Amino acid sequence: MDADVAIYDILGLKVAEAFSGELNPRQHLINWNGTDSRSHVVSSEVYFFRFESNPGILLIRKLTLLR
Repeated sequence: MDADVAIYDILGLKVAEAFSGELNPRQHLINWNGTDSRSHVVSSEVYFFRFESNPGILLIRKLTLLR
């Protein structure tokens, strides 16, 4: 299954692409290192991750980054 995981800030702006590729249909762990798409460290705040995959699965969840 193809999947994409992106991180968004509280304003809905895309901060980073955490994962994009093929996933086997099992449990997975995707790590985000707390940097944006230009490898700059982001601040401690609330972010959202968006998981999207075929066939039409979409999950959006809140996460809090604490430094």
